[in-house]
Amino acid sequence: MARVYTEGDSPYITVEHEVYSFDTETWALTDPTSIKITIIDPDGNTKVDAANMDRVAEGKYEYIYTLPASPATGWWRGYIDVVNGSRPDREWFGFTVK
Repeated sequence: MARVYTEGDSPYITVEHEVYSFDTETWALTDPTSIKITIIDPDGNTKVDAANMDRVAEGKYEYIYTLPASPATGWWRGYIDVVNGSRPDREWFGFTVK
């Protein structure tokens, strides 16, 4: 179930970056080369454009976005671009504003 927010709320977006080791056959949290977040409102307006996320621990990042006064209601979406060396990856997320 998607999270639901209202005016003045602050969606808290987190991500963990793990890399698989074929040698040990395990996953491990690691810091990527770069990690950026983009947030788009229901009208298609980019509200956050490739902003850096805050590192909270090795491989763990967060971003807190405060909704503006009278935000667009509906389904907000966004993505996190992670680059590990030369390997890019994009993870999508979304939330509802009422």
